[in-house]
Amino acid sequence: MMLPVATPTTTDATTATERFQESFTSTLPWHDQADFVDVERGFIATRTDLIIRDMHGTVVMDLGNSAFLAQDCPTTVNSSLWRLAQLNSRHGLFQVCDRIYQVRNFDISNMTIVVGDSGYIVVDPLYSEETAAAAMELVFEHLGSRPITGMVYTHAHLDHFGGSRGIISHDEALARSVPVVAPDGFMEHTINENIFAGVAEARRNQFMFGAVLPKNPRGQVTSSLGIGVSTGVSTLVPPTTTICGAGQTLVIDGVVFEFQSASGAECPAEFHFTLPEFGATCLAENLSRVMHNIYTLRGAPVRDALKWSKLIDESIEHLADSVDVAFMGHHWPVWGVDQIRHFMGMQRDMYRFMHDETLRLINHGYTGNEIAETLTLPTELDQYWANRGLYGSLSHNVKAIYQRYLGWFDGNPANLNPHPPNQAGARYVGAMGGIDHVIELAQLAYDEGDFRWASELLKHVLAADPDTPPARHLQSCTFEQMGYQAESGPWRNFYLSAAQELRGTEATGYRSAGDRGSELIAVMETDSLLDYLGIRFNGSRESSLHLIAQLSVGDEERYVAVRNGTVRASASLRAGEQSQARMSMSKSTFIGLCRGSVQWHQSVSTNLVEADGDVEALNRFWTALDTFTGQFTLATPRSV
Repeated sequence: MMLPVATPTTTDATTATERFQESFTSTLPWHDQADFVDVERGFIATRTDLIIRDMHGTVVMDLGNSAFLAQDCPTTVNSSLWRLAQLNSRHGLFQVCDRIYQVRNFDISNMTIVVGDSGYIVVDPLYSEETAAAAMELVFEHLGSRPITGMVYTHAHLDHFGGSRGIISHDEALARSVPVVAPDGFMEHTINENIFAGVAEARRNQFMFGAVLPKNPRGQVTSSLGIGVSTGVSTLVPPTTTICGAGQTLVIDGVVFEFQSASGAECPAEFHFTLPEFGATCLAENLSRVMHNIYTLRGAPVRDALKWSKLIDESIEHLADSVDVAFMGHHWPVWGVDQIRHFMGMQRDMYRFMHDETLRLINHGYTGNEIAETLTLPTELDQYWANRGLYGSLSHNVKAIYQRYLGWFDGNPANLNPHPPNQAGARYVGAMGGIDHVIELAQLAYDEGDFRWASELLKHVLAADPDTPPARHLQSCTFEQMGYQAESGPWRNFYLSAAQELRGTEATGYRSAGDRGSELIAVMETDSLLDYLGIRFNGSRESSLHLIAQLSVGDEERYVAVRNGTVRASASLRAGEQSQARMSMSKSTFIGLCRGSVQWHQSVSTNLVEADGDVEALNRFWTALDTFTGQFTLATPRSV
């Protein structure tokens, strides 16, 4: 059988994909055009220069690269996703209501500006400092220059605080006692998500949000939550004020904020707030114009769909009839009491239906994969645009609910201890008659439009031999067709990014996944930094190292115990313990060592670190720290 000739270019939509797109489009509620009216409401202006650059002149966000969305939807994009991309391409400064404004689509999230008595209170300052600074420039240009008098982080996701130092420096915030408000547990969950597994998540982020893809009808068209993710530097001005529970009220620059705890659904640390003086409420990210993720493809703990639904219901109950606009961390606001309650009720019922139906089927013995294959939303929920699976999907969300309750094991002992992918792949390929024959079978499936089966077959070939050119090419073509068909932006971006990876055409110039969290490490507490060192420590290689060392970081004292391949820190020696070494350094040097930007031997030789006692053991410890580059593949497995 003639196999496709390897080529680095993208493929056209196949006849099967064209038929799918036509059939899918016919199921959508195109009569409802209200979002196209609301997305324009309150528009004031946008930047004249549509390119936002960093201090070195590198482009971190191009607001003009979505111009292609003005055309009709091509067959290489799902029409529902194309519609959302068109809505998300509307960028600029908007008035929400009296004294509340938003800068939308300068990044993946919205930055909200509340005009206080003497200055601006900034809510959720975007993903990177460059886009946040550009957004603030637009505010100053059209609303006037005023000082920053408060900053509010609605939750502990990077796109809602990463631009903070583009708004105000840490030193200025401290000097002027500017309140920086965040929910209880903010720092803990920021570190857990962005530092401990941050490099792996950042690599998957590149796929999920299409950072490695060109912006065009065969590449990235939207991040679903917004125009796209900027590639600038993410920072953090640490919180000074923590909101610990429901009903807490805070006055910031003369404006009353009434907070509602909203933690444990979309984010472990999150709040909503109401501004009663302005008849407005902020719903953070528990509500948006899409079905959200119970499990996010970038990787994070599975979320609680039941709590999510109940939290929305509580928010509905808390809303007074005087609240006539609801704004969020993504997308455009909802205006009108009845419209707000309808919107929130539809999203509440969507998450509750997913949860309860999944549990009902679980208790009939269905597995996560089986539930995902059979469950559909009721028509009323499914035909509501804000419930469409444009970000999360019903498929991967119900699998997540299954995982939350029953874990990864489906109960079939055949799946209890399977071979790792490369070993299983070799066995599958051998059983099916060898690589060439499996590729022929995959080509047949591809030609018939059964892309899921083609990708399954090719997955095993590439696990057995990831360097097989015909398999790499055919899998890349297969992923492209599945990406073209996907309604979910993250699904599309994952498929198309994997196709690039297989072809070796992955874009360069974006920030490395290994840079994830490098700026956040600078504001971490010493104990959290020591936990991070434990993650970097190669305990498998240095399991024989036994060491207790006194550590002085500035005026802080800790004892670091290394034993059985683990690192443990405490404020004092335990019973029977004795220190064998001592090391003393400044906080900045310690941060540099934790980051990997400062090397141990160099810091000792230049007297940045004072070390005595069992220096050889200290050397073994500091040279046993892994460096995480984020340069690993996702479409082909490791050899195990």
